[in-house]
Amino acid sequence: RFDWGDGTRSDWSSADSASYAWSGEGPYNIRTQARSAAQPSVVSNWSSSKNISIEPPPEIISAPNAVTGPSSGKMEQSLTYSTGGASSSYGHSLQYRFDWGDGTQSAWSSVTSASHYWLRPGTFNVRAETRCATHVNIVSALSSGKTVTIEPSPETINTPNTPSGSSEGDAGQNLSYTTGGALSNLGHILQYRFDWGDRTQSQWSAATSAPHTWTSPGAYSIKSQARCATHPNIVSTWSAGKTVAITATSTPIPASAGDIEVGGGVDGSGDTPTALVTAPIGSKNKIRILQNTIALNADGIPLTTIQLKPAEEPPEIPGNRQLFSDIMYLSSDEVTFSPPVIITIVYDPSLGSGGNNSDNYIPNVESGLGIAYFDPENEQWIDYESIVNTDTLTVTAQTANGGLFAVLYQDTRTSIVWALMGVIVLVVVALALIAFFTITRKEELLLATQLIKAKIGQTITRKSTRQPPGE
Repeated sequence: RFDWGDGTRSDWSSADSASYAWSGEGPYNIRTQARSAAQPSVVSNWSSSKNISIEPPPEIISAPNAVTGPSSGKMEQSLTYSTGGASSSYGHSLQYRFDWGDGTQSAWSSVTSASHYWLRPGTFNVRAETRCATHVNIVSALSSGKTVTIEPSPETINTPNTPSGSSEGDAGQNLSYTTGGALSNLGHILQYRFDWGDRTQSQWSAATSAPHTWTSPGAYSIKSQARCATHPNIVSTWSAGKTVAITATSTPIPASAGDIEVGGGVDGSGDTPTALVTAPIGSKNKIRILQNTIALNADGIPLTTIQLKPAEEPPEIPGNRQLFSDIMYLSSDEVTFSPPVIITIVYDPSLGSGGNNSDNYIPNVESGLGIAYFDPENEQWIDYESIVNTDTLTVTAQTANGGLFAVLYQDTRTSIVWALMGVIVLVVVALALIAFFTITRKEELLLATQLIKAKIGQTITRKSTRQPPGE
């Protein structure tokens, strides 16, 4: 028989070998003993011990349940899936992770659910696996799969950048503008087009730049748009506009102290057969004279010289206005131009405002700037419709006459104060009139009452004189 070292022994047997399974891990000493089969009471001593170490059985983690969750979804849509049901043969805590079927896996976690979104359409097999939280190398087999079908998301294209390029030019001049910055959420190649603000658009193109020529002077707003090259019906919204001031075609010629000798540029009738431009030396202040412009003085005589220079004796600026430029003198008040010439005057944002630290500082001053003409007869400034270019710090307007011109700011704050004072005066006058008419009406009612009483008294007196004697 055998002594298994754990307090148990085998039965006596004529066999010289036996098998045994220990219920616990640990070291054990195995011994044997013999006895006479004829005389069972005759027993040998125990043999020397055989030492044996029993190790615990390998830990086994069962596979988790099949994954549950949505069977379909859209690209970039977050979907949540769950599993569970796994166990450790040692009763240890477990961790789970998901294989999403797109080459990615979730992180190991004790939570039995996780969320995922797919970046491409297709059919994916989602499975889960489990591991021991103590012995992280002990991992279960993968669960059975959950088939998930991912549909493409609706394609969207974001708005492209505001076009960049020149802010001014001449009619007939070829100018180029650039945009970009749009993206397809599906990563598709894009095409761009430009709206030139003159009821024309460029062709769709993969290029982010395009040229354009305006045929007429004016202010134009350029916008850009993007679309998918694969799905042309998927189009972005229009970008913000880029304002471009286009003036009539002109050919710059050298200026001399602000004067232009127009003997070669203006014929005997005052007509300018070619376009001209002039500006004081070193200044951006200038005038543009359109081709075929008729320039005459007060007597209807064609001009031979047109002059643009700073005024020598500028008039005063009224208190509700602020000056933001030099006051420029254009020939004289009696000069006429047909069609009008285009005058451009540089403005200085710090003039009239005293700088950013001044109490008179005006934020966003450009919204109130414009070119004004000084009317010498009425001694007042008259505002012209103007275009402000914040890139070149210039203001442009058209004029059919010469005289004094400047960039002025209309102090709307002062105007508002005067307007409020006017309203207050009107309210006070109205209240005074109401009070006056109320008092007058009361006096009229009192007088009428007195007359009625007098009339009644007179009637009673007359009636009493007609009563029979004795009554």
